[in-house]
Order: sequence, then structure tokens, then C-alpha cells
Amino acid sequence: MYSRDVRSVALVACLLVACRTPAPPLAGRSTDAYVRFDGLYTTAPTPEPEPTRAMLRFYADKTVLAVTTLGAPDEIVEWFKKGHAHSSTGTYEIYGTSLKFSTKSRDGVVDYEGTIRGETIELRWHSHINNESGSHAYRFTRVDVQ
Repeated sequence: MYSRDVRSVALVACLLVACRTPAPPLAGRSTDAYVRFDGLYTTAPTPEPEPTRAMLRFYADKTVLAVTTLGAPDEIVEWFKKGHAHSSTGTYEIYGTSLKFSTKSRDGVVDYEGTIRGETIELRWHSHINNESGSHAYRFTRVDVQ
């Protein structure tokens, strides 16, 4: 009788530990969202008279480049090479579906924070350059950025 009680207690203890231990992720699947490196994330153009758009390029080494321009993505693809004078540079972090980074240019710093939803990134931003804030939805566009 005593050994049966000990086994029952041991079984209950194992079940309690197993229930508190999170299951490992499935092989080949991640719970984190990701950004693509084979193109740009762009906003819709702002209304006239000067239809500007914001664009982002992400690199696998956690570098992000940001540009706001009148040009279309394929017209300014050279600006998205590291070290180009027209882009601001930062380092991004992804936690689950959350994305956070700051970019710095010769003019100052802009902070970004938001959510990755498939091929769309919804970001809130705050510019320390002019103290303005806002939000944008950035949609992925495949562009040859080699």
C-alpha cells in the first residue's frame, strides 16, 4: 500500500511540473514575427502638393535604414545601401510581434515602435528633430536592393 501511495504522489508531482513547463515551439516554426530583407517597407504617399512617402529597409544584422522622400522605391534604391548620406540608420529589435528602433541622421533622431502583421508594419514614431509624432502603416514592396 505504501509504494502505491508514493507512486501516486510522484505521478501528481510530475503532472504539476509538466503543466507549468511551456511546450517547446514546433520544429521550424518561430513564435516571433520577422521582417523581410529583399525589399522595402513603404507608406502610402501623403496628399499633394508634395506627395512624400516614408520607407524602411531591414538587414539581417539588425540594421535598419529609413528615408522620407518624394521618389518612388525603384527610383531611390541606391539610398538604401549602408552609409548613404540620404538615409538615417539604426538598430532594430523584435520581441514577438513588437518592433522597436531609433534611427539617426545628421539632423537628429527619430524613435519608432509598433507591430509586425505579416507583410505590414504598423509604427508609431516620434521625431526629436522637430518634436512631431505620428503613425504609419508600412507595406512590404519587393525591390531589387542588391
